[in-house]
Amino acid sequence: MNKNLKIILINQNNIYEKDFKIIYKIVKSENKLAIISRLSYRLFKKFLLQITKSNKIYLFTLKKANKLIGYAIFSENPNQIFKSASNLKFNIIINLILSFKFITIANLVIKFLKIDKIFFSKYKKDYYNNTLNLSYLAISSNEQSKGYGKYFVIKTLEI
Repeated sequence: MNKNLKIILINQNNIYEKDFKIIYKIVKSENKLAIISRLSYRLFKKFLLQITKSNKIYLFTLKKANKLIGYAIFSENPNQIFKSASNLKFNIIINLILSFKFITIANLVIKFLKIDKIFFSKYKKDYYNNTLNLSYLAISSNEQSKGYGKYFVIKTLEI
């Protein structure tokens, strides 16, 4: 794959304002239905900072010639991301209410009550809850269909 591609594991010490802005732009354009795409920029930034504190969540960025073109968020289990950002719950709900995102609020309720998993067998629940979870992934639209997403996932799983 292209030698100009670089994958970076992000933590609190190596994320910058321009990175927040680019990731937010990618989320808003490529992950339109995701809960995090419904957040204000200020709350999104707090959310990313909060999850980078966790040792169970991994935020990666993909850069091409030093330009951020994609991001991925992995967690040790599907619920870890919102557990890590639990202190932002109230802010997230208020933000969603004020921006009239009632369907997103309903989705959050379904997720927190685990209604979407009621038909899982015990084996599937255990498997689902105990495997590495790729929660979010996106490549900027002008860099898609070039194999970067596949490369990004394969390489991040190796780290």
